[in-house]
Amino acid sequence: MFRSKFSFVFLFTLFLGSLALPVGCDNSPKPCTTRTDCGDATVYVCLRSFCFTSCKTDADCTDGKKCNAQGGCGELPDSGTPIGECSSGETRKCYDAASGCVEDSGQFLCKGICKEGTQKCGDDGKWGTCEGSVTPESKEICGDAKDNNCNGQVDEECGTVICTLGDTKPCYTGATGCTQTGDVYSCKGNCKAGTRSCQSGSDGKPEWSECKDQVLPIGESCANQIDDNCDGTVNEGCACKVGESRKCTASNSCGGIQTCQTKAGGSDWTECVASSPTEETCDGIDNDCDGKIDNVKGSDTKLTRACTKLCFNGMETCTDGKFQNCDAEDPIPNGKGEHEDTDGDGKPDVDTWCNGRDDDCDGRIDNVKGRDAKLRRTCDPSTPGNPVFGPCKENASQECADGSSIGNPVWGTCEGGMPAPAEDCNGVDDDCDGKTDEDAQCPMGETCQKNTLGNKVCAP
Repeated sequence: MFRSKFSFVFLFTLFLGSLALPVGCDNSPKPCTTRTDCGDATVYVCLRSFCFTSCKTDADCTDGKKCNAQGGCGELPDSGTPIGECSSGETRKCYDAASGCVEDSGQFLCKGICKEGTQKCGDDGKWGTCEGSVTPESKEICGDAKDNNCNGQVDEECGTVICTLGDTKPCYTGATGCTQTGDVYSCKGNCKAGTRSCQSGSDGKPEWSECKDQVLPIGESCANQIDDNCDGTVNEGCACKVGESRKCTASNSCGGIQTCQTKAGGSDWTECVASSPTEETCDGIDNDCDGKIDNVKGSDTKLTRACTKLCFNGMETCTDGKFQNCDAEDPIPNGKGEHEDTDGDGKPDVDTWCNGRDDDCDGRIDNVKGRDAKLRRTCDPSTPGNPVFGPCKENASQECADGSSIGNPVWGTCEGGMPAPAEDCNGVDDDCDGKTDEDAQCPMGETCQKNTLGNKVCAP
């Protein structure tokens, strides 16, 4: 016994002596609890309570040492005086419930929904909490087809399972309206089948819910075009739609109104109700009881009344119980003025609207809309043998004169622009004499000439 212990200690001492340590240290491995005990955490790693040079491959090690599976240079000791439960960063499988999983050589054999988790060794050398494990439910959940309490049995002690949680099926509780073939319902009219769903009952066992969203037969309504009682016929016994009204002729020959009302088994029109003869009005009824509707009494002439379209007056006629078709002239459409382009050709339509009328209904005649300024158009002030040139011609215009009438516009005198007192070097006949830039004045040493752009300017 003594010799065995001595041999072990001797061999372990030789092993420790073979471990390489950083330069400047003695030949004994440095004990550690966490990686920070070893100095530079980027160079050393704490494995099984001793400091090792960290590595990823054998090339990271010196003195012929190998990179072990834990990421340190050299062979790991299999005994010694441990300082922590584990080496920082190590992981292992775990399970922290009394039942559900059984450990066998580091592996866990689990039943039902239960499963193993994972533990990780912290920097303090102690195993952390078991994460990701699934432990048994307190009791079996009937109808979900799972072993919730992890005893190897599914839905034990649940008795007869009526349905499986989450399942649905069609349903219908009415005596008429739908017929059933298996799980399929064929329905008439407005009736339709609903749905039952499998849910947990008050005793925890699965059961079918009440039938939801079904439509059962009701008494036939004459207020719609639906087969409400689901007998295959729409509005049987209904002479009319409840709430509707129609015109009628009463016993005194006056026009009246009758309405549709509910009666036993359907609906029917009420008696025609009419008042005594009155003055004829535009309402689609023979108010004066002369046998004609919406007419001037004793004639076939329809009732008329005055009407307006903005500022234009006219007459409209009673047609189909309403006054319509006003014959008043139409003002300029879209709210445009008499001076604007009203026909979409891109040009002002002053020639059309110079007519002695307030065509844009702004309260003024032949004017720029909203202003007192009269309509104007461009013109040529030249007369035979007396041509006009330059801006005097280009700026000429004439005004729509008073006295214009529809189709006969009257325009005033064509007024030309005023000539300038002298010519300027600008390519324009400023003084309107038919010549351009004659006697144009330029600074000393410059003359009026064309530049590279073809424009007249003063230049040396």
